[in-house]
Amino acid sequence: PPRSKLFPYTALFRSNCRSILNKSEELDHIIQETDADIIVLTETWMDSSVPQQSCVPEGYCIIRKDRSENFKQKYGKLGGGGIAIIHKENIKVERKKYLTDETEEILWVQIKVKESFMLGVIYRSEYTDVIKESEGESKIEENIRKATEISNHLIITGDFNIDMSNKEDKDTQTLTNIYHSFGLQQCIKKPTRIDKRYNKPTIIDHIWASKDENMISQAGTIHGISDHMG
Repeated sequence: PPRSKLFPYTALFRSNCRSILNKSEELDHIIQETDADIIVLTETWMDSSVPQQSCVPEGYCIIRKDRSENFKQKYGKLGGGGIAIIHKENIKVERKKYLTDETEEILWVQIKVKESFMLGVIYRSEYTDVIKESEGESKIEENIRKATEISNHLIITGDFNIDMSNKEDKDTQTLTNIYHSFGLQQCIKKPTRIDKRYNKPTIIDHIWASKDENMISQAGTIHGISDHMG
C-alpha cells in the first residue's frame, strides 16, 4: 500500500529493468503505487543517443551513468548496462564523482535528507572484475572505504549477479565477507529472480545497509519491470 505522508522515512524503490526506454508506463505505475522518493535502476540500456531527461516522471530528476567507453573496451561488451538514480525534485542529491568509477558500473551519491546517507548503486555483470582483489583490495572495497570517509550511514543496492541464497558459492562468500568487514548487512531475504538455466529462485538483487545505524526501517520485494522483482 502507499505509505502515509506522516511517516518521516525516505522510500526507496530499486529495479533491474533490462531497458527502461519501453517501460515508462510500468515505472510510472510503480511510483504512483509506492510514492517512492528515490528510484534506483540498473540495466537502463541508455546511452548518449538517449536525451538526458528521458523516462523521468514529472516532479523527479535523474542522475545517469550510462555504460562507459572504458567498460566497452575493457570487456568487449558494447550494449546493455547503465545505471540511474531518479529522485523527487525536493530531495537534495549530490553526485560523488570521485567515487563513481570511470570503468565499472558503480554510482555514488549523497542523499541529503534529515538523516543523510551515502547511496551506492552497482550493476555487476558476472564477467567483470568488481569483486576481484587487486593490490590488496577489490573495486567494491575501495569504493566502500572511500564512502565511509564521508559518512557511516551507507546503503548499497543493485544487481550483483551473486546469489545470496547459495551459501557455498565462492562469490557469495567473498561478497559477504567484504560487506561484513564494513559492518553492512543484506536486507533482501526473498528470491528476486528465477535462474532460467536451472529453474531455480535466486537472490541476486541486494540492499546492503549499515547494521549499527538502523538505516532500514522495512525492506522486501514487490513486482518489478522485468524478470527481476523490485
